[in-house]
Amino acid sequence: YVGSVGPDLAENGWSWKVLTDSAMPLHKLTDTSQPILYFDQIVLLEDDLHDHGQVQANAKIRVMPNGIYVLFQLFVRIDFVLIRVREVRWFVEFLGQLPKEESDGNEDEPNEKFPFRIYRDISWKECAWSDLAKHN
Repeated sequence: YVGSVGPDLAENGWSWKVLTDSAMPLHKLTDTSQPILYFDQIVLLEDDLHDHGQVQANAKIRVMPNGIYVLFQLFVRIDFVLIRVREVRWFVEFLGQLPKEESDGNEDEPNEKFPFRIYRDISWKECAWSDLAKHN
């Protein structure tokens, strides 16, 4: 499973499309003209597996004027057995501006007129310890 993108507001409402290739817009994530308004990284879990390897789960978030990018990564190394990396990436792309409307006093209701698109990529990588030499 490589990724999915949604919602496609113009065509199908809140539908998800399963893709065979990643649709993550890397050109928007690497655009240096977009300032990073907020960035944070947090380690959610870290353990040395009783001196038999390492496991670490962390999350990163980056907020830009054109969207929000979130990366969740799980790294597992079991000495002399395997290395495994699981990554899930989300990019919420803002497609327009929030319309200027007068408030009706109910700030808890979601604004259905704010156009955005969500991209999600899932990456699973694993290598047996004995095969590491093949990959330099």
